[in-house]
Amino acid sequence: MTEPHEKIIEPVILTKIKGPPKEGIIKVSLEQYGVFLDPNVEYEWFAAIVPDEKERSADFFGSAVIRYEKPSKEFLEKISAAPKERRQFLYAENGYFYDAVEIVSDLINAGKNPKKFRSHRAALADQVKLPFAAGHDRKMAGK
Repeated sequence: MTEPHEKIIEPVILTKIKGPPKEGIIKVSLEQYGVFLDPNVEYEWFAAIVPDEKERSADFFGSAVIRYEKPSKEFLEKISAAPKERRQFLYAENGYFYDAVEIVSDLINAGKNPKKFRSHRAALADQVKLPFAAGHDRKMAGK
């Protein structure tokens, strides 16, 4: 992850992460690596999936821009008062996409009605034009 400013070109974090044994969505916590985003700064992240270290032409790449906006006190109060199953919608409605995905992913991993929550995550993926992620969740949800 880097800050897309001309003055900063060094990665904030560069690491290898062991992925799942099969296709799917994995959670990466920046906090786990001691990385915290500054408010109102745009960062660009890159990811590469390397299926074969010896044949790098088969790599898959992805990137996106992320900007951390500090939530208002009112929004934080609304989130803390909401039932956990409702929080994903509040985050999404207020532009906190990654937080919405994190909440719905936690609900999937908790095992309570995972097919329902996979459908919710597929809808989030559709909104940001991630058809493969959406399709994977739909397939796992049986739709």
